[in-house]
Amino acid sequence: MPNIPILILASGEGSRFQGVKQLQKIDGVPMIRRVVQTAMRARGGEVVVLLGAHLKEIEQEISNMPVTIVNSPYWDKGMAESIKTGVSHIEEQLPKVRAVMITLGDQPFIEVSDLDQLVSVYIEHPDKIVCAHYNNTCGVPAIFPASRWNDLKQLSGDTGARELLRSGEDVLTVEMPGAGHDVDRRIDLI
Repeated sequence: MPNIPILILASGEGSRFQGVKQLQKIDGVPMIRRVVQTAMRARGGEVVVLLGAHLKEIEQEISNMPVTIVNSPYWDKGMAESIKTGVSHIEEQLPKVRAVMITLGDQPFIEVSDLDQLVSVYIEHPDKIVCAHYNNTCGVPAIFPASRWNDLKQLSGDTGARELLRSGEDVLTVEMPGAGHDVDRRIDLI
């Protein structure tokens, strides 16, 4: 089994949602729990959940799961800060790891098979970024080899790794329609 930690970014405030969206239930299960369960069943490695704005409430929901919870102290400066925090955590705590998968806590319709497909493509091309392709764009979930972690740590603002994924430079894609349905507003739950 490959050792590819899965970073779940769930640190944002969710201001467009007007509430703690990570705790909203989908099919009777809080969204964050559903995303974590999917990540735990995928071919990867340790699951690391980045929390920030609603740390205590979300932590309470997943504290009984075998995951590492990391506080992203600068979550309010944008998604890039959480990515930097997560990548730094991986570098410090799991120094033998050669890749990391980044996914979002508000993409509850991604399947285990989707994440497994990313891993399979990465295993064949370990020097490439492997990302989801949906709605005519590239995005997360995505696997970044260690050779690209410095690029991740240079990101700023709330665009996340979008620039790296859309550059086309050493990027392979996997069709993943479920990744295109993220929950930003309450209407997205319908």
